[in-house]
Amino acid sequence: MDNEHRAAITWSRITEAGDQVARALVNTLGYASAVEYVREWDPRSANLVQTNENDGRSATMIQRYQQRLFALPEFDETVLGKLGITVLIPDDNAWPAAFDDLGEDAPLAVWIRGDVSNLAQPMLAMVGSRDASPYGERLARDLAYELSSDLRIVSGGAFGIDAQAHRGALLADSTSVIVSAGGVDRPYPRAHTGLFTDTLAAGGAIVSEAPLAAAPQRHRFLSRNRLIAALGGATVVVEAPFRSGALSTARHAFAIGRPVGAIPGAVNQASSAGCNELIRNGATLVRHTQDIRELVSWQQLTMEDLAGEDFFNPASDADYDAVKERVWEALPIARFAGVASIAQTAGLTLNETQIRLGKLLVDGRAEQRDGRWRRVRGTNGNT
Repeated sequence: MDNEHRAAITWSRITEAGDQVARALVNTLGYASAVEYVREWDPRSANLVQTNENDGRSATMIQRYQQRLFALPEFDETVLGKLGITVLIPDDNAWPAAFDDLGEDAPLAVWIRGDVSNLAQPMLAMVGSRDASPYGERLARDLAYELSSDLRIVSGGAFGIDAQAHRGALLADSTSVIVSAGGVDRPYPRAHTGLFTDTLAAGGAIVSEAPLAAAPQRHRFLSRNRLIAALGGATVVVEAPFRSGALSTARHAFAIGRPVGAIPGAVNQASSAGCNELIRNGATLVRHTQDIRELVSWQQLTMEDLAGEDFFNPASDADYDAVKERVWEALPIARFAGVASIAQTAGLTLNETQIRLGKLLVDGRAEQRDGRWRRVRGTNGNT
């Protein structure tokens, strides 16, 4: 492990999420030099790195870092290998670029236990109430089961909707990502220790910006919600009352431009009041997996194959058929659909649609079964 990663671990141990003074120090000096700056800082000196905070606030924070640093026990690096833990910083190739969308609120470092490659896959954030109804739990489990073939499910590992989302992925022999409010070595709630263990055994991952052994305190639950929102290509709230941490995740998703979907419920049912309010304020109404796949978008579902391509300019204008592309856009990703349904979605006549479906079949971009059609997975537009 190099000095920058060692220093990143130190910063993780002496600060909390959203600390803008710490971010300014690291951005200006680098992780290791920033630690040394804190270690050697003298409050009587005028040598103060510029931050977004006033000088008095910055000086107070640096004094706190210094006190914590001097009291900090030595970190045992061997525990990382024993527990299969990786510490990532923004310069690492495996750093999730999605975190960068958080701007100044991006984590300084993250701890990952398990398979880091999960974070490079298209992901869906699925969240909801801890006190979910049997209907909500069943819905979350079923949706995750169906979607996990294409998407990594990311959630918080909590009771209720979170747990069922992870269990749905496990039932599908797939993997999921748990974003924990405590250290990645400290499953919470304790009753879900088996769920955390099963997720790791299935090839999933546990992610946290809190250091090892950190307790899952209230402020860490609130701050981890932004990481769930950032990792997901979209956020779906399955069931939530008006006051729910899941709505915090949805707000973070809205703030960074991620699509947000919510499953509606009865207007007189408190457990669905949060979802209904989200829909009223701009979230997409979600009925089934197809709605969610469209929410995430076909670009993300095939992002690995499309790296470096320009989605907005066809390779050859002479070969570009706008009507054919409209038909392709109207094709479902998972379930097969009839020609009439595709034509209606594309806003075309049956004849126009049938002709272009034949061309898409020849191109290898559409497949047919019993007169019904869908996209071929792994294909993309403008080809």
